[in-house]
Amino acid sequence: MSARMGTLLRNVFLMQVLSLTVGYPNGATSSSCADMIPRHSGVQPQPSPAPYSIQTSSHTFQPGQPITVVLLSSNTQSSPLAVFCAGTVEDGLVSSRDFCKFAFRAFSRLSQQLFHIFRAIKQMTIKGPDYTGVLLEARMESTVNALGTWQSPPANTKFLHCSGNQRSAITHSNTNVKDNSTVYSWLPPSGIGSIYFMATVARQRTAFWLNVKSDTLTKGAAAGGVGSAAEPVLWAKAGLLFLVPSFLFTLLCSS
Repeated sequence: MSARMGTLLRNVFLMQVLSLTVGYPNGATSSSCADMIPRHSGVQPQPSPAPYSIQTSSHTFQPGQPITVVLLSSNTQSSPLAVFCAGTVEDGLVSSRDFCKFAFRAFSRLSQQLFHIFRAIKQMTIKGPDYTGVLLEARMESTVNALGTWQSPPANTKFLHCSGNQRSAITHSNTNVKDNSTVYSWLPPSGIGSIYFMATVARQRTAFWLNVKSDTLTKGAAAGGVGSAAEPVLWAKAGLLFLVPSFLFTLLCSS
């Protein structure tokens, strides 16, 4: 073997090693469509529970009506009602004045929680830890095919060709941090049953989690997404959550 050929082969080998070492900063490849495992040489998925969960804009879907998908941190704060009712009194009674102080603080926190939650329902923002890498698909049980079509990918993400569809998956397009305003929107196909969303999420190259799954979505008469008939129901519930504690606070503290 000539010295020139040896140098060429060595350079090719080094380029291959380098590509494995840095992983895929420009997004997952089609080879990851089925198992959704990043090709990061020498890096294993995190064994701990994922600090992320997937939440959708509805628990039902209808073909042709978009479903919005969000990523949430497992450290997301408790629900507004839980926040309001979280305080407990131990070892005896408290005075009305002390209770009113507590109730006022709890109601203030409740109001803030409701504002952010219902604003999020309108705008569909992502809350939780920042992440740099993602692979997101819709699936049915007992299959690894990526279903449906994703709509315009948000900043720093792109489509990934899986299961014969150029827009059936979403992955990162760079290693820029994806912040809490990232939104994913998916269009259901016809002729499918219940589905769920599956994600691989990487906080950084050396820390990623597999099998982050949403609740199952069933085919229904209405998708219940943003701008649908379900939205007035959401705001009605919000009004009740505001009015009930407000009434109790006024009743207990007016004397």
